[in-house]
Amino acid sequence: MKRFTFLLLLGLFTIQGISSQETNFKDNLSAQEAEEYYTMRWKEKRGTARTFLFTGVGLLTAGVIVMSGADDWDEVGVGVLLAGFGTVSSLVSVPFYIKAGSFKRKAKDAKAAMNVSFGTINSLGRKDFSVGLSYSF
Repeated sequence: MKRFTFLLLLGLFTIQGISSQETNFKDNLSAQEAEEYYTMRWKEKRGTARTFLFTGVGLLTAGVIVMSGADDWDEVGVGVLLAGFGTVSSLVSVPFYIKAGSFKRKAKDAKAAMNVSFGTINSLGRKDFSVGLSYSF
């Protein structure tokens, strides 16, 4: 029973730490700012998804190990709970991976909207080299 209470508290603190992240969304971002913002959000969501997935796999593995070495039904119950929490944690990671993919796609779209062009400008009879940015709307 002490193991179960300890693991329950550990799980609650882990979930609280992950869910307390703040987000700041800015309207009317430039293409470069949008790319940086969505790349940052993609990395955050991917990290959260990996945390849930690896925690779930670890809990599932621990549950199977506890169940295989159990001598009485009390230890089997703890193993089943660990395996159940591991399965749920692994499944919770799926929406985070989906959202991370969405942010990655938005970052690529923002990057594609920002093009750098090189060329020459004829001004007053001389040719000057120029660099320009173009944005697609």
